[in-house]
Amino acid sequence: MLAMDLLAQDFNTITFQDVVDFCDQKIVESTELDYKQQIPRDLSKHIAAMSNRYGALVIIGVEEDRQTGTPAKYEGIVDDGKLIEHIHQVANNVRPLPSY
Repeated sequence: MLAMDLLAQDFNTITFQDVVDFCDQKIVESTELDYKQQIPRDLSKHIAAMSNRYGALVIIGVEEDRQTGTPAKYEGIVDDGKLIEHIHQVANNVRPLPSY
């Protein structure tokens, strides 16, 4: 998979393996790409910032190397049963309504 393919891919089709393959390419964070190791308290701010542009991708479960801006670890995060509902609640309060 080419680096920009994940950014252009329908997010509903992205698998964990797609994310791992993408991270293996060491793509640097940018205005179109944001890595988050855990769900930030201000997730709505991150979603709004990305959705107010031409579209972007926030990948949660990826630790960023602070010096290079590239993925350092990408183990994903544990779904405690409330994770998806929490993301729905946060995203539904962002305008314009993002795809997530």
